[in-house]
Amino acid sequence: VGYGAGAGWNGTQGSSSGKGTTVAVNPARPSGQITMDGAALAAGAEIGFVLTNSFIAPSHGLLLTGTNSLAPNYGFRVGNVSSGAASIYVKNLASVSLSDALQFNFQIITGSTT
Repeated sequence: VGYGAGAGWNGTQGSSSGKGTTVAVNPARPSGQITMDGAALAAGAEIGFVLTNSFIAPSHGLLLTGTNSLAPNYGFRVGNVSSGAASIYVKNLASVSLSDALQFNFQIITGSTT
């Protein structure tokens, strides 16, 4: 189970735009890796951004996995999933402000509501 070669995408959140900046997967792919902006995130703070990708449908799920040594300092969750977009939230779990270019993988898990 999984996606083969050519199904992935690599992208970086807009340079110096902040961790809340939309990430557009173009061309659309069902999996990939996002490198977030290195803007500061206060201790205990959470920020969301929109992931746009035409592979996403309301019945689908997203799997998020931290890929670098910084990942244990952060929590990830998926919010609203709609046609072509999903909200992703990242929380600083540390007791100090962090300014990391956090990397994580995403995989779209197809599903059905019927």
